[in-house]
Amino acid sequence: MDLVKTDKNPTPRGAKAGFFEASDGVLLRYATWPARHGQSRGTVCLFTGRGEFIEKYFEVVK
Repeated sequence: MDLVKTDKNPTPRGAKAGFFEASDGVLLRYATWPARHGQSRGTVCLFTGRGEFIEKYFEVVK
């Protein structure tokens, strides 16, 4: 699955995206990015609303 990018909002490097299926059969979209420098020190999770989309948060990932 590809993330949607624009000239003003490019996809941050290293993105991996896909879907997983919830117990009720609903597909949930996700995206992950590895640590850019050295060892990771934690995890940040963004839980958006039903009408939100991952691409809106590229600035947070950068």
